[in-house]
Amino acid sequence: MVEAETYRYGGHSMSDPGTSYRTREEINRMRSTRDPIEKIRYKMLDNNIATKEEIKAVEAEVKAEVDEALKEALQAPFLPIEATYQHVLLGEEALGAVRAVELSKSYVHKH
Repeated sequence: MVEAETYRYGGHSMSDPGTSYRTREEINRMRSTRDPIEKIRYKMLDNNIATKEEIKAVEAEVKAEVDEALKEALQAPFLPIEATYQHVLLGEEALGAVRAVELSKSYVHKH
């Protein structure tokens, strides 16, 4: 089982900066105390698992990989609507593990 607690630093949309219902201090406090990436960074540094330079090198490598994946995604053609239902568990194997979606003709877009 994996539990992931998250905190959204930004607003809900471009028209919502996210600062009308919480302060910048709250956002900064959450980032410095609860952000999982920051937490592991501090633990690695505090326990001499990695140096700042090694962490920066990994971050640069990851950023380059994400930038390349984004570039490829933006250049890729849109998938057909039917692809929405690929890789979705159906039936007994989905019970208790993942919410299942059953493909119905009412969901299929007609061209």
